Amino acid sequence: MSEFFDGPGGYCWVITVDFLEIGTDYDESGTYGPYGASVEDKEAALFNGHEFFMYDDDGYLYYGGKIVADEMDFYADAPLVDFGTPNAGAVRITYPDHPEWNCG
Repeated sequence: MSEFFDGPGGYCWVITVDFLEIGTDYDESGTYGPYGASVEDKEAALFNGHEFFMYDDDGYLYYGGKIVADEMDFYADAPLVDFGTPNAGAVRITYPDHPEWNCG
C-alpha cells in the first residue's frame, strides 16, 4: 500500500484538466473516482499521485489527471476504464514519468 494512500478501492484518480471543455460549463476538472472515493482520497491523488493523460483513437488529448494507488501496475488503466472511455471515448492513457504503465 502507498504510504500516502489507504483508500478502500485500492486507487483514486482525479481529472485536473479537461482539454475538451476548458472554461465551459461542461468542464470535468475536479471529477474524481472511483465511485465511493472520499475527498481525502481525492486530495491524496492530487498531492501524491502520478500524472496521466488520456487520448482518443486519433491521438487528440482529452484529459489530464493524477492517480494514487496501492498497486499501480494493476490500476494504471482505472481512470480510462472508469471515466475516460465511458465519458468521452478516450482509448489510451499515458504516464509521462512511467511509460511502463501506458495502456491502450
